[in-house]
Amino acid sequence: MSEDKQNKLKARLPRGLADRGPAEIAATRRMLETIRRVYERYGFDPVETPMIEYTDALGKFYPISTGRTRACSRSRTTTSSG
Repeated sequence: MSEDKQNKLKARLPRGLADRGPAEIAATRRMLETIRRVYERYGFDPVETPMIEYTDALGKFYPISTGRTRACSRSRTTTSSG
């Protein structure tokens, strides 16, 4: 296999993303559990939203407008008041 082809096969993450280790995952879980308990104490109920949605649904909040319909990922930390 050529050296150029080997370089293309390396696993890599998109810019801005990183692998997280066990300690960081545990800390994030503790933080989110604390936040969840506080939200529930004030009457908020959990809501799960889709991981992706069309960019036109985001309207002016999406920074790139090309006139085409595209999908993008979104955070799953949405909550709603009941």
